[in-house]
Amino acid sequence: MKRFSIVLTFILTGSLLFSGNLSLKLGRETPGGSALKSFILPGWGQFANGEKKKGYLFGGMTATFLTLSYYFHQQADKKYEEYEKRGLKNDPLYDEYKSYFNTGNFFLYTAIIVWGYNVYDAYRNAKKKFSYFYEEERDYFIVFTPDRLNFYIRF
Repeated sequence: MKRFSIVLTFILTGSLLFSGNLSLKLGRETPGGSALKSFILPGWGQFANGEKKKGYLFGGMTATFLTLSYYFHQQADKKYEEYEKRGLKNDPLYDEYKSYFNTGNFFLYTAIIVWGYNVYDAYRNAKKKFSYFYEEERDYFIVFTPDRLNFYIRF
């Protein structure tokens, strides 16, 4: 359980560990930028896409599921310690431990699924919403002017 707490803490604060040395350019919205924002902090990509309700929803759901997972894993640790102190092989405390542990895992896996869908949703919606920004950034584009039609290829 201690490893779970360390891993969870790293996931939630990992981006802060590199704050002095790592710089992420997240200026103009791109699908990749929105997905990265949502990966770092669930809901941030939705906020960047202008979908505040979705941002609150994804952020709140992920935080709630991670908190519940942490709580149930802590309860499982307590039950397991009590079970070990008693030293009985078929003690009902082991069943309680197993129940808390499985419930904690359920909430952890649910949080991971919600977090993953959050990243996908931010990417997909940014691609839809901001696709008109990228016409000039492609390798080729067409420029219409009143007197001629130009076709450019950028290498």
